[in-house]
Amino acid sequence: MQGYFDRVLGFNFAFTVDENGARGLLKTEKAIVINTAGTPEFVYDAWTDSKDLISRPIAEGVLGYCGIMNVKQLTFFGITGSTDEQRATILSEIKSEIANL
Repeated sequence: MQGYFDRVLGFNFAFTVDENGARGLLKTEKAIVINTAGTPEFVYDAWTDSKDLISRPIAEGVLGYCGIMNVKQLTFFGITGSTDEQRATILSEIKSEIANL
């Protein structure tokens, strides 16, 4: 992912730096961050704020730096043990979110 971000979200396209510091240039853009985890959700629920650790680095650290503040985050847990039907439901939800972006 880092190589992708470095190539797509480049200097003077996604952000710039001037005498006032770094400034994001993509302020009108929207994004969806989709994360999957093999671990069931109840494991993450046992740790304080651990779900934020999944999504914040990209949503805030990468996209936020580039000025994208309208970020929808989707996290799907327990993927490793999911059934075909559960994965189909997940894909349907993703398609719906993309259509509504």
